[in-house]
Amino acid sequence: MKFANKYIIKVLATGFVVLVILSILLFWARKTCQSIFYNNLLVVGEKARVKVQPSGLLPELDNSPEVVRKSSIDAYIRHGVPFDSLGFLRDIMELQNGKSMDFSVISRDGKKENYNNLILFDKKSGLFVFYDVFKAKRGWDRKAILYAGPKGVSKTADKNLGRFSKPQNNLWRFYADSLIFFDKLHSCFFKVRFVEKTVARSQQLSEVVQIGGTIGLDKNADCLGPLTWLPPLRKQTELDKENKKKKWASIHKDGKTINLVSATEKHTGAYSKEEYLILKSNGEILKLNSKTLQISSPIGFLPSGVDSAGRAKPEDELFAYSVYPFVASGEYSGIIAASISREAMEIQVAVFDKDGNLIEREGAHIDPFSMAGGPALTITNYLLENLQPAFLGLVSYFTASTFEAVDGHTGLFILPNSIVAIFSREGRREAKDIVVPLFLAMFIISPSILLGVLLGFAVYKDAAVTGFSKRAKRCWLFGTILFGLSAYIAYKLTKPKDSLITCQNCGKTRRPDMVRCHRCGSKWQIPELTPPIWRVITEPDKKIAS
Repeated sequence: MKFANKYIIKVLATGFVVLVILSILLFWARKTCQSIFYNNLLVVGEKARVKVQPSGLLPELDNSPEVVRKSSIDAYIRHGVPFDSLGFLRDIMELQNGKSMDFSVISRDGKKENYNNLILFDKKSGLFVFYDVFKAKRGWDRKAILYAGPKGVSKTADKNLGRFSKPQNNLWRFYADSLIFFDKLHSCFFKVRFVEKTVARSQQLSEVVQIGGTIGLDKNADCLGPLTWLPPLRKQTELDKENKKKKWASIHKDGKTINLVSATEKHTGAYSKEEYLILKSNGEILKLNSKTLQISSPIGFLPSGVDSAGRAKPEDELFAYSVYPFVASGEYSGIIAASISREAMEIQVAVFDKDGNLIEREGAHIDPFSMAGGPALTITNYLLENLQPAFLGLVSYFTASTFEAVDGHTGLFILPNSIVAIFSREGRREAKDIVVPLFLAMFIISPSILLGVLLGFAVYKDAAVTGFSKRAKRCWLFGTILFGLSAYIAYKLTKPKDSLITCQNCGKTRRPDMVRCHRCGSKWQIPELTPPIWRVITEPDKKIAS
């Protein structure tokens, strides 16, 4: 019994280690295929690019007779998609961009090298703490001065101040001695001003995903490339040359080169610090006034080519997005929103006017079979997915929509972005039938099922020769069918290593550590040893006295 228990533990431990190592190797093999695919994509170029022209944001200028080239918006998918999705790389990028900070350091005199105050959230009390930072004998030290809660600001951590929930990194903004953040516990925005010792709150608002500053909203925005707006262009004049106005482009006509300059004086710039963009979980975009905490009606949404309404849920459906406000002559004139689909195979761009009306929209879907080398990479990636256990393929089918879009690119055991998972999401969106999509999903993962069956019967046959019991052989058969290559490797590593001998009864090989032959069931046939009548007795040598 103890031997059996030890063997089971050995098998489970070995199987888990093999599954992890195999999954890691397959993960990086798939990443390599994706990397080659997206680098190829950049070579091809235009199939991953969207250009909106005219942009629709400055119709008066675009329709002006002096304009040679109308305004445009350009966006494309960059080659960093496979690796920018990795968790540790995202954390590093967010830290560099200041999105993973749990505190704010404030310079009272405006000099970067002098930091006199610190704002920090205290998890234990649920309060924001305003510290005075000063030089001590051994470096720097701090002293708590003020505590802020939903009900006010105090010099002590009074329980009557209430309690905040810890704000997420993308749901708060620091500005001077104050901060604005969204509190999920109270479902509203708060503005804390430590110097004035005031706390203000906004109206109730649910399911807020992100709050963006003057640069707008973004998620994995580096994968989108630079989302750029180009102004309408006109011919360069002599006055433009004297004023050294920036040249944007050149055209060749009748053997001459004509330089083009912007038709606008002030086309874009940093948006007002008084208003922040808010992103909701349903993809709607709103504005928050930082002074009054007034929340506007929707001014746009994240575009998607999947939903019939054209809007996407940022956490469930988008791998990346970038949204920034458009400013003309110092006034807010609309927003530009671009997004990449969950599988990073589609890009969409939408343009909204200042009232939130959709004025322009373009999109592009990438067809890998239309690219040079695309079919080979797609088939290779498909086969790599099917080297995963068939059981995990079924789990990927049923859990395809439960993982966040970015996390789908980092799956090790479960693959939320595999072909069968994509098929599952498309089938559930239609929601017409359940049985037929399931059978089609089984067909998609049929290579992994077939591999598991073949390896399972190979293990079953070898286990019969090795001398496993019927129960053990069945367990290995079904286990190998479910877990495929990893179970087969685990079997090879854990099966008994004893050398087999020939059975005198059936003539087949049998295990020497078993009382009966596992082939024919006969006992050991040991000949009886009859001792001979005579004996040879030796005595120790004796010394003969001289």
